[in-house]
Amino acid sequence: MGRTINLNTRLLALILSCSLALVGLGAKEVEPYKIKAAIVYHLANMVNWPSEKFENGEKSVRIGVAGSDSEGIVAILKSSLDSRQIDGKTIVVQSFADRGKLEVIYDDEAIGDFHVLYFLEDRGIVGEEALNRLARDHVLTVGESTRFLDRGGMVGLSFENGRPKIRVNLGEAKKGKLVISSELLRHAQIVNREGTE
Repeated sequence: MGRTINLNTRLLALILSCSLALVGLGAKEVEPYKIKAAIVYHLANMVNWPSEKFENGEKSVRIGVAGSDSEGIVAILKSSLDSRQIDGKTIVVQSFADRGKLEVIYDDEAIGDFHVLYFLEDRGIVGEEALNRLARDHVLTVGESTRFLDRGGMVGLSFENGRPKIRVNLGEAKKGKLVISSELLRHAQIVNREGTE
């Protein structure tokens, strides 16, 4: 059992104002993928990873975006985050446009080395086994599909009437030894692994 609090006006205003500052645009000009890009960045700032995630002297925070529409978000993240840091670490962004590529990098390029993986409108791009492995590797997983948290994702992002709604699977985050900011938790909908509140 968890508590249900929809993203309130204060946090929404904070995210949107930070989003606008991040992309450098006025409110009327911001497209949804630009807001998603800013939210990914701000979520990464609201998480503390265990020390072993950086034990090899890692000097960057790696953000991966998976899905057929990932190029747009990756482009805006790269252009917007060029001079930004998270806890003194530079930000590296990479796109995975299709499931095949995601499966290959799991074996060949150490996908577990990422700090954040954002799955756009997931259509089966990631399954429960992969999400369990990512949790063991201390990777914050963020997804848009309605079943993302059911399968073991950590943060669900959706939009209702143009407003972002954030759900947090706190059990999965704890399994990955990730500490999520109390500010985010106060304004998010908390669910358990089965997706129930």
